[in-house]
Amino acid sequence: MAGVWTTFPIKDGTSTTRQMLAWDESGTGAGPWSFGHMLATPDAMSANFVSGAITTAMTATTSTSLIAAPAAGLRNYITQITVSNSHATVGTDVVIQDGSGGATLITIPAAAAYGGAAISFPTPLRQPTAATALYCANVTTGASTKVSASGYKAG
Repeated sequence: MAGVWTTFPIKDGTSTTRQMLAWDESGTGAGPWSFGHMLATPDAMSANFVSGAITTAMTATTSTSLIAAPAAGLRNYITQITVSNSHATVGTDVVIQDGSGGATLITIPAAAAYGGAAISFPTPLRQPTAATALYCANVTTGASTKVSASGYKAG
């Protein structure tokens, strides 16, 4: 039988429970297990988490900063975006941009009367330009949109 990857909860030096990846050679969950090292990915370290929210409704088509620029050599990787539109009659699309007025990374519909979307990216949306803030903008003037996003920063 082929082996499988499994995880074991362990306590680190700060008594925080973390997951250690192990190879179960039997493939049954009964072991024997091969332990390498704890996997550390950029999205697993809280110091690398990024998030932002537009909490005052956007009503114009001006680019608005959503997530701050990371340090030199780093870029944002977005794992989720939520868009809502509270205007009763005006719908819009919201564009997520690489910098203020920059290239559009994704266009998200936001219909009138609390339309919008909640998008999770199984493979993170990679911001193309390092050390650049993530922006968003309405395509149509008059809508009343709010946007939030989160992810992590990495090289």
